[in-house]
Amino acid sequence: MKTTEIIRREAKRFWNFFWHGKSIWSYLFFIIISFLFLRYIAYPGFLLLMGWRDIVAVLSNSMHHGTSINSTYYSWLESNGYYDYEHWIFPNGLNIGDVVIVVAANPEAINVGDVVVFISNGGNPIIHRVVNVTIFQGEYFYHTKGDANPQSLSFEISVPYNAIVGKAVASAPLIGYPRVVMSYVLGI
Repeated sequence: MKTTEIIRREAKRFWNFFWHGKSIWSYLFFIIISFLFLRYIAYPGFLLLMGWRDIVAVLSNSMHHGTSINSTYYSWLESNGYYDYEHWIFPNGLNIGDVVIVVAANPEAINVGDVVVFISNGGNPIIHRVVNVTIFQGEYFYHTKGDANPQSLSFEISVPYNAIVGKAVASAPLIGYPRVVMSYVLGI
């Protein structure tokens, strides 16, 4: 038997197992291969095609404009010298379950009022608003704050540019809830 015939026969056998198989192993293999394809090929390809950096689900209330927003956002901004905030992106904040589209941004293109996604020291993505930009020895650092938080948290006082994933440019409500469930129920 020729090598090409053996390869063709084995490829057909593999395809039948993968695509037409009815065993638990073929289903499991199909799920694993599909996940890997979606996670490492389709999703990054989609982001690249759209020119986006990431799509992130909002997992906490730190950007929610609820009942305490007058003291945690508007009063805080004005007492810290910010008066021209009406034209900032996401003027009504973000809610749990919103999905945010993130684009790459050069350090000088991230300004006060922008909402950024950054990786905290614990490795978690955080979605908060920039309230101050500092340049020290040519390096950019960002001070962020969640709109609903009474003050900035310790890990967001001096966020280096290399921790910034990108700048949020648009949001869609509710479609991030599957990610919220995975985070709160499954812990992933």
